[in-house]
Amino acid sequence: MAGHPRERALRGRRRRVGPAFLALVGLTATLWVVTMPSAEAAAPSLLRSFGDLALQDGDLREPADVGVGPDGLVYVADFEGDAVIVFDRDGVFQRRWSVTDPAAIAVAPTSGHAYTVTSSTCTISEFDGTGTPVRTFGICGSGTGQLSAPGAVTVAPDGSVYVADTGHDKVQQFSATGTHVRTWGGNGTTDGKFREPTAIAVGIDGTVVVADRVRDDIQAFTADGVFVRKWGAAGTGDGQFVDPTGIAVAPDGSVAAVDRGDTSRPPSVQRFAPDGTYLVRWGAAGSDAGELDTPLGVAVAADGAVFVADSQNQRVQRFTPAGASSVRWGSFETTQRVRSPRGVSVDADERVLVADDGAERVQVFAPDGALAATWATTDGPGGALLDPWDTAIDGTGRVLVVDRGHDRIQRYLADGTPDGGWGTTGTGDGQFSDPIGIAVAPDGDVLVSDAAARRVQQFHPDGTFVRAWNTIDSAGATFAPGGLDLDAAGN
Repeated sequence: MAGHPRERALRGRRRRVGPAFLALVGLTATLWVVTMPSAEAAAPSLLRSFGDLALQDGDLREPADVGVGPDGLVYVADFEGDAVIVFDRDGVFQRRWSVTDPAAIAVAPTSGHAYTVTSSTCTISEFDGTGTPVRTFGICGSGTGQLSAPGAVTVAPDGSVYVADTGHDKVQQFSATGTHVRTWGGNGTTDGKFREPTAIAVGIDGTVVVADRVRDDIQAFTADGVFVRKWGAAGTGDGQFVDPTGIAVAPDGSVAAVDRGDTSRPPSVQRFAPDGTYLVRWGAAGSDAGELDTPLGVAVAADGAVFVADSQNQRVQRFTPAGASSVRWGSFETTQRVRSPRGVSVDADERVLVADDGAERVQVFAPDGALAATWATTDGPGGALLDPWDTAIDGTGRVLVVDRGHDRIQRYLADGTPDGGWGTTGTGDGQFSDPIGIAVAPDGDVLVSDAAARRVQQFHPDGTFVRAWNTIDSAGATFAPGGLDLDAAGN
């Protein structure tokens, strides 16, 4: 399966707070507390920072694939982290090494060597178990043994290496030393052909299985490329697929496949018997235990445990063969971290409240930067937060959150208890179309920047609509407003 770079750029924002201000640096997910310069000072001075998302041992930026070695260790291809990271089965960090854009990974069942795919350069890299490079093979092109945007790799018990040659709609087989052996497939919808082979795996008996994200099916072949059977189809029913992105074969020959999902069906994991008979499915959209956000890779251990690269949740999840989530690890599970900070405010107790869009939550930090609370990971009055984009404190100390994904303002008490809110999707009075900024005036009224509607709306503290006005530039053209802030006079 192919790696997927981040879809949303992080944007910085700052809000003034008395004699100091907070700078929210999106690219590094860091909060800086800085004193305002006086007449004598040449520049602001840093007081403290917290929430840094710099990689540490065990952190994951964008896990694109996962594999399990013969020693039971779990190998993760971290696409955006440019690394392979190795854990034990409980998520305890073991080691890491650098690899450029690893979109997929496989671990040889006999040697324990790890193989990674870099799609942009059409290369397959082999490492021993410690991360020492062994060899690299593969080149972009259309000739024999050449590749085009390879998306996945797998290794057979005899050392043969199979590559999902996604751009050519083929499977290519190489020897253990990287010599081309054979190619099969080609574009088509008949048996043995492919439309976009995205994931590939091999069983202990040498059977090669390939998931195709355009055909929405799985095909099985002999070790030398002879078609055996197929199963699956486009759809939302059991045994069907929306966007299959990862596949693995268990020691008993059963097949696990991850489906990235779409608006018609949430992301999921499905298991099939060796002959393709549907067995079970699990998964839901979200970030809680057992939930998934863009799963891209899957691996099965000797005892049947299923490991999933839960990409946009920045973690790996381990499931029982029946689908119960048992262990999770990665950057998202480190609650002190801020994934995608968008807006920040400070309450009367000098707590710092951060709208963490990437984690769909509000993070509350004490004045010294220690994590004090996490809000809105469960349903609120308008539903769970979806893209929280900014925060503000009203005159009574309640917290207002711009819920960009739901076109709504959510309100919470100071302890995080949901306390109502207002707004629906639309362009009428009191409705929102992509709200992204919020501020509270000295008289308590609330101002919201409604970006797609190119306006600012004003509300009383209870959410009653007051008025709206378009944002117009110096040339007389309307523009999409961004963040909001007010001075002491309400300007």
